[in-house]
Amino acid sequence: MNYAYKLTLASVFLTSSVLALAQPIQYQHALDDTVFQNCDEVFSRAISLASDIRAPAYIMELFPKSRGTVLYPFPSEVTAASAAEWIGGHNPDNIPYALFYYLNGAYTLRCRDNDRRYSKLSGPFGAASPLDLTFSFGKAEIWYFYVTLNYRNAFAFLVTEASLTSLNASDEATLIARMKDLLSARFVQSIYLRNDPWFLGTAPNSLIYLFTDPFKKITLQEYLATKTLDCNENDNHGCKLQLIY
Repeated sequence: MNYAYKLTLASVFLTSSVLALAQPIQYQHALDDTVFQNCDEVFSRAISLASDIRAPAYIMELFPKSRGTVLYPFPSEVTAASAAEWIGGHNPDNIPYALFYYLNGAYTLRCRDNDRRYSKLSGPFGAASPLDLTFSFGKAEIWYFYVTLNYRNAFAFLVTEASLTSLNASDEATLIARMKDLLSARFVQSIYLRNDPWFLGTAPNSLIYLFTDPFKKITLQEYLATKTLDCNENDNHGCKLQLIY
């Protein structure tokens, strides 16, 4: 991975308290455009590329050579208005693209082919997706994650249909422990849990919004009327339901 690229991302991440820690482990690969004719082929290529990676948890970005990466720091640290405006103009369903999520031997590919067909493929050998989790409070799906160097701190973004006010202390502790184990992290810096994937103010980059087309886009007014559950292993309060902006 390009060293300058890593420094660029690290320089704009999240809030000032995270800047010194957040340096996501990312892998990028440009594939021939024809590979995106079929997400099964993209899946096969991703598995082959993953065989050379020894990290226990990571996300791999795969894109057509003619398009290039669409990863760039998300403007969530400017204002909520700029972030909401960006989302309003974002049309992910016309982007052939894929993200490969690897979590301790299990993996999932989210992929959109050249004909805009979306696929979610998991392995090994047809195993359930490691992104789909079940807790006592309901189901949740990992939307994005990253870990700092040496796997010291983990950050995860989850979407659930369950009420965010329904979680009790035991649920919160289980959520943190599960994510800590999945991401092989020493500490869970933050788990952001929402009823939609619009993580304004906390999203590290544009990749988190690539496969959000099934969800209704959110306006600034709608976002400001919602809250995010933020769980932090090092926080004595555990999880806090709060407005980000």
